[in-house]
Amino acid sequence: MRPLIINELRQYRLTMLVVTLITLATALVLTAIEDQDLAIGYRFIITLVPAYFGLTLPAMSFRNENRGGTWRFLRALPASGSIVVSAKAGAALLVLGAGSVVALAGLMIANGGSTIQATRTLSLPVVFGLGLLGLNFGLCFRFGERHASLALLVILATLQITGMVQFALAPGGGIRDLITAVEQWFEWAQTPMGLLTCSCVAMVALAAGWILSIRIYDARDITHPM
Repeated sequence: MRPLIINELRQYRLTMLVVTLITLATALVLTAIEDQDLAIGYRFIITLVPAYFGLTLPAMSFRNENRGGTWRFLRALPASGSIVVSAKAGAALLVLGAGSVVALAGLMIANGGSTIQATRTLSLPVVFGLGLLGLNFGLCFRFGERHASLALLVILATLQITGMVQFALAPGGGIRDLITAVEQWFEWAQTPMGLLTCSCVAMVALAAGWILSIRIYDARDITHPM
């Protein structure tokens, strides 16, 4: 498994370098900004790093395999689906963890070295990133790299429309109530109990995506394109 993980990490080198440079540059810009509204926007860019990796790493892994035509090589190896999928997921988790550390360093620079404040700010985005990583790996193995993004958009749009309809049909419901509910949910998610609940959901999504990916990989014929 180790050679597979190392090979996956090599494919992420350029992306990790670019994200690191952008994050640190944004943090340095934040130290010179006095406008608080503008500073919030720049700080938001840094906090998006874990979620960005959760969204893009699975598709990136598939894209590299498709471009290099190495799916057939992987399936010809004397390795089960659990090894191949675990190598891909493990490498993605390492990159997401490294990106989170970079984002943490960026927030510490922007906040003047406040580790506690930076950790609190980044904790929820890291949880989101883990959940998105598991969900996207499952979607990529199920639908392929090209259609996984579309499937994710359909899921998110369905959740949003369902929430809007529920609030619209509720007594006194409306778009303002929906926005208020979303704000209240984010406030709750940043509490210890909310963060613990979101972390459990993210772990379930990560485990479900891993198990689903293994089953799909083992069930596919060696000549079937991903």
